[in-house]
Amino acid sequence: MSQLKIYPNPNSGEFTVSMTLENTPNFELKVFNNLGEQVFTEPVERIKGSYEKRINLNGRAAGVYNVQFIFAGETINRTIIIE
Repeated sequence: MSQLKIYPNPNSGEFTVSMTLENTPNFELKVFNNLGEQVFTEPVERIKGSYEKRINLNGRAAGVYNVQFIFAGETINRTIIIE
């Protein structure tokens, strides 16, 4: 995986996740609130090329959220702020 982007950050509850993948196995995209509660999850089938997902968390409390990408044996975490 390369060029992982999450924008805009901070945001009002809507943001986009985009990345370029090279023959990546299935992965899972998850979002957790600052209490560690999972508020979004999406399994993604094997992809090669660009991946882009618009996530809508409108109505969620303002705060810091953790965006987690789970690949085979690897977890990547990024932080976003909902205002």
